[in-house]
Amino acid sequence: MQQLKPQRKLGPDLVRIAACFAVLSVHFFLNNGFYSEPVEGAAMFIMVLMRSSFMVCVPLFLLLTGYLMRNKKLEKSYYAKGAKTLAVYILASVACILYKLIHLKTGEPLKAALSVLNYTGAPYGWYIEMYIGLFLLIPFLNILYHGLPGRGAKKALLGTLLFLTALPSVLNVYEVTNAAWWSMPSSSAAYQQLIPQWWRGVYPLTYYYLGAYIGEYGVRLPAVSGKLFTLAALLFNGLYNYWRSRGGNFIWGNWNDWGSLFNVVCAVLVFMLLVHKDGARRPALYRAAVAAVSDLTLGIYLTSYIFDSLFYPMLKQRVPTMQDRLPYYFAIVPLVFLCSLALSGVIELIWLLGSALMRRCRAKLRERKQTAEKNNRG
Repeated sequence: MQQLKPQRKLGPDLVRIAACFAVLSVHFFLNNGFYSEPVEGAAMFIMVLMRSSFMVCVPLFLLLTGYLMRNKKLEKSYYAKGAKTLAVYILASVACILYKLIHLKTGEPLKAALSVLNYTGAPYGWYIEMYIGLFLLIPFLNILYHGLPGRGAKKALLGTLLFLTALPSVLNVYEVTNAAWWSMPSSSAAYQQLIPQWWRGVYPLTYYYLGAYIGEYGVRLPAVSGKLFTLAALLFNGLYNYWRSRGGNFIWGNWNDWGSLFNVVCAVLVFMLLVHKDGARRPALYRAAVAAVSDLTLGIYLTSYIFDSLFYPMLKQRVPTMQDRLPYYFAIVPLVFLCSLALSGVIELIWLLGSALMRRCRAKLRERKQTAEKNNRG
C-alpha cells in the first residue's frame, strides 16, 4: 500500500509570509522619509510603534530556520538544497540590475554584474550573505545542539547566547553618570558599558537555537493570554523606542537592532503564536494558496527593491509632508507585496524550467554513459 504524504503544516508558511510582509513594512519607513523627521506627535508615535513591531521580520526568518533545520546532518545531499536559494538570489539580482540599468539608467554593466558577488546586485541582498554562512554552519550547529546531554543543557546554551548577544542591548545603552540624560535620551549617544558585548553580532545563532528549541520541545503560548502578552510586549517595545528617540530623529541603536533583547522577546512570542497552527481544518485551496505564496517569499523580499523605487518617489511627490504619508501604508505596502509576488512567480518559473532541463541533461548523460559501457563490454 502506498504511504500517504504527510499534510504540509500551515504554521511555518504563515511565519514566512508574516516575516516577508513585515520586511516590506520596515522598508515603508526606510523609503518614506521617516528617519529624517523629529520624533514627536501622535503620527510619529504610531509610526515608531509600527516600525518597532515590524522589526520581528528578520528574527522570524531565523527562528523558522532553526525550527525547520534543527535535524539536518552533515551529508552531501544537504548542500545541494542550497542551490535554489542561490539561484533565486542570482535571478532576483539580474532583475534588479536590469531595472537599474534600463529604467534608472544608473551604473555600468560590468560593475553591475560584479555587484552580484558582493550582494548589492539585489540591494536588499545582505540577508543572503548572512544566510549563506548560517546555511554552511547548520550541520555543525546541530551536532553541538544534539550533543548536549539534555533539556537543561540546551537551556544553558540559550541563556549563554542571550547573555552574549541580547542582554547588552538593554544594559549597555544608558548614560548612567548623567542624570539629565534620562529625561531626553536622544540628547547623547555616550553610553556606559556594563557587560561584555563583543559577541553581539552572532545573534543569528541565538535565533537559530531558539527556533530549534521551540521545535524540539513544542513550546507554546496559552491561546488568549499569549496573544495579550504578545500585544503588550509589542506596545512596550514601541513605547521604549519612542522614549529613546523623542525630541530627535529616530535612532537605530543596539536596543532596537535585529538582535536586541526586545526584538528577541517580541519575535519569539509572534513566532509561537503562528508556527504551531496546522491548518487541518482550513480548506485545501486556502492551504495551497498559503503554501504557494510562502514558497515565493525570498523572491518577494529580494525584488521588492524594484517596486519600492517605483512607488515611493511618487508617494513623496504627491504627499510632501511625511506624517501625512502614514495612511498610504495600507495601500503601498500591499501593492509592493503583490507586484513583487508576481515577479517572484516569474523567477520561480525560470527556476523550475531550469531545474527540469538540468535533470533531463543529467538523465541523458547517464544513458550515454550506460550505453557506452554496454558497447565496451560487448
